[in-house]
Amino acid sequence: MGKGFPFQENGAPAGRAGGGLPPKGSPAPRVSARALRKASKLKLRPNCQNEPVPLKTGPAAPGPSPVSLTESPVRMGDGWSQAGVGTISGYNQGMQLLLRWLVSAVALYITVLLGQALHLRFWVAAGLPGVEGVLLFVLILAVANAVLRPLVRLLTLPLSCLTFGLFAFVVNALMFWIAGQVADGFTHGFHVAGFEAPLFGSVVMGLLSGLINKMVVTDREKKKL
Repeated sequence: MGKGFPFQENGAPAGRAGGGLPPKGSPAPRVSARALRKASKLKLRPNCQNEPVPLKTGPAAPGPSPVSLTESPVRMGDGWSQAGVGTISGYNQGMQLLLRWLVSAVALYITVLLGQALHLRFWVAAGLPGVEGVLLFVLILAVANAVLRPLVRLLTLPLSCLTFGLFAFVVNALMFWIAGQVADGFTHGFHVAGFEAPLFGSVVMGLLSGLINKMVVTDREKKKL
């Protein structure tokens, strides 16, 4: 006998109780309504012997997982959107730095006008050389505050402790004076001399810059948020 026919314990094929295969053209065995109801409740399917057989719910066949047609465009869109956000963010940061630079230049110009009214030794050239001198002074002052000021404050830390932090005004005046000398050497459009003028300029310019930055730059950042 062939190996493809399952046999029961009595030696008869499983498809028929009396043995042998059913003849061709014979009607298929009927499934009772009770078995169908029971199978529907148990989520089973009946076989030809009216016995509920569990449905096959094994793991999926191995192979490549189906790829959605919308997966790649979405990822590409996310990548492009992230790149766009990064570009816009960098552009906004550059605009903020430029705006702060201009605000500091305006604060310096107002400080010079106030110092000249108090007969302090400030001088700004008229026209384009004066504008170049003011802008260059602001740039040099920012570099000096970022590079030289921490080192000077570290070296003068004992004096700051003895004066309860008041020596920091002297350090700020020194940075103001150094920036003025360097800017005067490059453009001859801005000049500051003496001790009172740098001390006055460092204090007043710091106050004006903070006030204008808070009104202009900080408000723009809050609106964007």
